[in-house]
Amino acid sequence: MKPDDKIIDKIKKIMSENESLYKVSPSLFDPLFEAGEIVTFPRGYMIMKAGRQLRDVYVIIDGLVGSFYESGSKVILHGLATPGTLLIHGASFFNVKPSFMHWEAVVATTVLRVPDSFIREYLHSCHEFAIWMYGMAENVIMYYWCPVNVFTWLFSVILCIDKPPVSVFVSAVRGKCSPFAWYA
Repeated sequence: MKPDDKIIDKIKKIMSENESLYKVSPSLFDPLFEAGEIVTFPRGYMIMKAGRQLRDVYVIIDGLVGSFYESGSKVILHGLATPGTLLIHGASFFNVKPSFMHWEAVVATTVLRVPDSFIREYLHSCHEFAIWMYGMAENVIMYYWCPVNVFTWLFSVILCIDKPPVSVFVSAVRGKCSPFAWYA
């Protein structure tokens, strides 16, 4: 089921203002939404598995995606992605390497899946999109400069509180979140 235009417009606005250090017009993302496919993953669905490549790019429309990695016998929550977040795995997308992380739908999650071939072409043909993506990369670099202990599960939840996806917290209260997310 396709989300209504008001929701898509809100997602584009979030992307234009929050995902990159460079602010752009929400219309910059119109081609992504034209080229992509809307997909809904059930709670607990493993969107990306460690050890595999994932070249496609995802934009979260509704729901919550957890990014996890394993350290010894522990599963560590790396971060949470909320509506308006663009998910791209750098090792797979840029370097054609397998992922060391996995992404899981913590609750039922609707995404826009955009083929990597479209993203690559758009990067070459649209300077503004390339600059916006560069700003996303700068955000990632700044994220990794922060002390690792700052990015605990609690801090990730606090980051969500500013603009929480209501469905996530309702699902969490009702016990409908993926059990895997609570191991972190």
